[in-house]
Order: sequence, then structure tokens, then C-alpha cells
Amino acid sequence: MKLLNRNIKDLPLAKKLTYFCVLSSAISLSIAMAVIMVYDQVSFKDTFKAELSVLASVISNRSSAAVVFDDKQLAANNLGSLAFRNVIKTGCIYKVEQQTPGRQTTTVLAHYPPQNTKCPAYTPDELTFIENNETDFIEVIQPIELDNNIVGYLYLKTSLIDLENRLVKNLAVFILVMLVACAFIWWLASLIAQYASGPLQALSQTAQVIAHKDDYSIRATKDSQDEIGQVVDSFNHMLDVIEREDLNLRESEEKFRLISSASKVGIFQLDTDGKCVYVNDEMSSITGLSKDEIIADNWLTTLHPEDIQTVQTKWQTMLQHNQAININCRLKSSEIKWINGHVGLLKRHDDELIGYLGTITDITEVKTAQVQLEQMAFYDTLTGLANRRLFRNRLEHVVANISREGNSLGLILLDLDHFKNINDSLGHDAGDSLLTIIAERLQLCVRSSDTVARLGGDEFAIILPGIHSSIAVSNVSQKILDALKVPIILNEVEIRISASLGISLAPEDSETAEELVKNADLALYRAKDMGRDNYQFFTAEMNIKLVDHMNMVNDLRSALEQEEFHLVYQPQIEINNNELIGFEALVRWNSPTRGFVSPVDFIPVAEDTGLIIELGRWVIVEACKQLRELC
Repeated sequence: MKLLNRNIKDLPLAKKLTYFCVLSSAISLSIAMAVIMVYDQVSFKDTFKAELSVLASVISNRSSAAVVFDDKQLAANNLGSLAFRNVIKTGCIYKVEQQTPGRQTTTVLAHYPPQNTKCPAYTPDELTFIENNETDFIEVIQPIELDNNIVGYLYLKTSLIDLENRLVKNLAVFILVMLVACAFIWWLASLIAQYASGPLQALSQTAQVIAHKDDYSIRATKDSQDEIGQVVDSFNHMLDVIEREDLNLRESEEKFRLISSASKVGIFQLDTDGKCVYVNDEMSSITGLSKDEIIADNWLTTLHPEDIQTVQTKWQTMLQHNQAININCRLKSSEIKWINGHVGLLKRHDDELIGYLGTITDITEVKTAQVQLEQMAFYDTLTGLANRRLFRNRLEHVVANISREGNSLGLILLDLDHFKNINDSLGHDAGDSLLTIIAERLQLCVRSSDTVARLGGDEFAIILPGIHSSIAVSNVSQKILDALKVPIILNEVEIRISASLGISLAPEDSETAEELVKNADLALYRAKDMGRDNYQFFTAEMNIKLVDHMNMVNDLRSALEQEEFHLVYQPQIEINNNELIGFEALVRWNSPTRGFVSPVDFIPVAEDTGLIIELGRWVIVEACKQLRELC
């Protein structure tokens, strides 16, 4: 169905009109003929029933005497007249007899035809027609009356073959008339359609020529003053308008392209001299100036003083060299407003410059979000100091420039003493407040070019670039220790805090950021070992001690695996009575490589590394085992 509909739509208008006329005429004629045929059948059937009624009435009147006197011969003679009507197939006359009250019987007097004829026993009170839609017959029962009393009945069974023959004849005539009428209508409709669609075809051909040649000076020919003539007039008028506007449309194509490709934000248009000739509402909203003010003074008057020179330089370059520019600057207002824009060239179809078209976008929210993200990525959220990431970036940058600038660098790692006790006693909120105050004091102790960072928890780091001697670093360190000792009041509690500082210098101690941090960390541990509340410089001996410490840890692990330890027992004596009350198990280490190692040397190492737990477990198990053997 869709394919048929598509094919009909693509047909020429003349054929569409022809098909429409033929189809509508055929449908109309079919409906009319159908109504006529139905009416003819109904009227013929009514006439046929009327004829049967007259025939039945005549025969029944003639047969009343035969019924009364049971004269079968007379009844048969009366039925013999039915032979002249070939549509009557069966007929009979029967008499009604009353045997008992309420019960009647019928006796057949005559048949037509005489042989093999069965008569029904219908006893209606008046003339009755019986029709069955499943058969092609009509049954007629006519009462036979004498002195207004029903003495018998006449039964006739007639065929409807004449009605069927009449229907077939009518249908044949209808088909013949339909074919002749459709042929005539087709011929007539074709002539009318060609005449009606001819001007439209000419108009279509004219439009195709105009589109092919792209020449709007061609006009369609008007042949009449009817509706088609009015369409031709409208078409030619449209060509006049298109021809006038064609040049303006081509000039506007480049402008429309730029507008559609740019963001739907502030839009302005300039002439070839750079004078503003058009702005939209969004442009006025962004700059805070009215449209008239922008057109009169240009919107560049709203630029931030620090960005005016840069934008003006780009603006002059655009006007002098006819090139597009990008703008990224600030506007002067109660709050800083960032904008991003683009100014492109506006040309005609012949590539001649006719002006400039620009757009600007308010990107203040984007800039604010960028600053916030940068703050979150590089700064500590609690203290506002540089975080570990920014600290490492700046340290690597300063270290990389040391050899080129011929300067030195001081790195201070700071760890607050017993800070955990403050958190445990006053709570983490008080600890956070204390860290914020410490951060402020550290920043007051250094220069603006120095970097103060919080590495995490109570660990801080300070980068001192351009330091020429260790004395300057010592002064800064002492200044920090003195500043931190000033009492701090938190929750009505006076707190005194101290710190341990470890210092490394570049390039003396190392020329890499990683080594500097490691060396400063060693110096920090040395400061803690020295009793805290002091600062220590990194020395080569610290590194040697670190290596010895690591070797001791490795040897200690190996000794636990190889069971190089043994126990000695020291007796415990009751002084009052000088009696032996027990023994104290003491662990000793006799290393194959180090020889006898004093507990003073390996016990602290075991405690620092956590190996003391495994060593203690071994001492208990071994002492119990030996005690059992002794028992």
C-alpha cells in the first residue's frame, strides 16, 4: 500500500487528474447501478408476489365447490391451469376436516403435477407467503372459503429462477455500460487534465531552468487570468524579490556561518574601520553598558586596566592586517569578570572584506572553578600552605636552577614535639586550630619568596632559595623555635609547643630533591635524638650511621631466621636471707660476621624496627624450653 501511494504521488498532475476523474465516475456509476438493481429486484419480487396472490385467489374461488363436495376431478382440473405458468413447480388442494374439538386433519383432493407431489398441512387464516433464504422458492398458502368459512387450502410452490435470470441480465448490462462509460470518461478526463495542467507544467519547467542556470532574471509566461495565472504572477513576483535580495543574501552567508559556529553569547559587528555597528542583548549584559553606549564608545572601555594594552595591541593588528584574533582578558567591575572572545573577518562572496564579527563569553565561573581546583590540588585545605605535591614541584624547580644561578638552597623539615598528646587531650578540633596557628607563625618567620608547606599531620617543610651560608639557615631555624615557644591559648588552655628541625643544604649535601629530603629527614631524627626542641644540620656521619643502622637491621633479621641468639641466666638473690629465688633470662647475640654484639647496640634497633616482638617471643619460648629441661 505504501509503495502504491508513493507511485501515485510521483505521477504527473495530468495523470493524477485523469485517474481521479475515472475513479470517482466509476464509483459513482457503480453506486447508482447497484441501487437501481436492488430496487429492480425488490420491485420485481413484489410484483411477482402480487401475481401469485391473484392466481391463488382465482383458483381457490373456483375450487370451493370441489372441496365442499369432495370432487377430486374438479379440483384436478382447476390445478391443471397451473401448467401455463412454468415458474410454479408444485401445487395441491386439500380439505380441512374437524375430527375432535381443537384437532384438525387435512385430506388432499388434487396434486400438480399429479405424481410424486407432497402437500403440507398448513392451515393459516389468511393468504401466507413462506420464503426461505436458503432455497430459491416461495410457498403460497391460500385459504378456500365458503360463506366466510375456511373449508380447504390451495398450496403453490413457485421458483425464483426468473428473478435470478433478471439479476444476471441486469449485471451484464451494468458491466457493459460501465466499460463504455469509463472509456468515454478516460478520454474526456485526459483532455481536461492536459488542458488544466499544461500551464503548471510550463511553470515547473521554468523553475527547473532557473535552478539549473542559477539565473533569477528568467520569468514564467502567463497564458490566462485564472488561478493558475495568479500563481504565475506570484511566482514572477517572488523571482523579483529573490533577484533583489540575492546579493544581500550572499553577503550575509559568511556572517551567518560565524554566528552559528560561535557560542550563543555576546555578539557584536564592526565595520571595516573597527566601528561597532551592532550588538545583541547578551553583549550589553556582559559588559554592563547599554547598546547605545557600546556602539558609541566601543566595549573596550570596560576592560581591566592591566589588560587594556594587550587587547588594544591585538585590536590594531586585526584592523591593520585583516586577521582574526582571540581575546582572553578581564573586565573592570565591582568583582573581577573574566571573558573569552573571538573576532573573525566578515567577507562578501567575492572575498571582499565588509567588516568583522565577534563574540565574547563570560568565563568567570570557569576561572573560579579552575582556581578552586588548583587550590585543592596544590594547597593544604586546613592551613592554606603548599601541600606535599606543590612542595615537591617547587623543590625540584629550585634545585634544577641552582647550578645555573650559582645560588644555594636551604631545606628545613619540621616536626612538632609531642603533638599527639594535644590531640588526645584536647581533641582533633583543637589540634587543627593549633596547626593553623603554627602555619601562620612559620610564614611570619620566612621571606615572601620562601615556601612553607605542610607535608601531613604535624610535619612541615620550608624551602629557602638563594641562601648563601648555613648561618642564615641557622638564624631562620632559631627564629622558628623562638616563635613556636610563645604560648598559645586554645579552649582556655595555655599550650606550649616546641619542634625538632632537620636541615640540609644544596649543593653541599646533594644536588637532587630526593636526596635533600632524605638528608634533612636524617637531621630531623638526629634533632629528636638530641632531646627535641632544637635543629640539626645534616652531616656525612649521619649518612654513615644510617648505613650502619640499615646493615644492623638486615643482620638482625637474618639472626632471627638463623637463630644466632642464645640465653644466659642471672641469679636473683633475696638480700634478707641470702637465698636464691629465681633467674633472669638475658639474650645474647654472637654474630658470625660481627662477633659478639652488645645488647646496648641491637636492642634499640630491634625496638625501632618492631623486631623486638619476634625476639621477645623467641626468648620466652627458649627460656621455657630450657626450664623444662632443667626441671
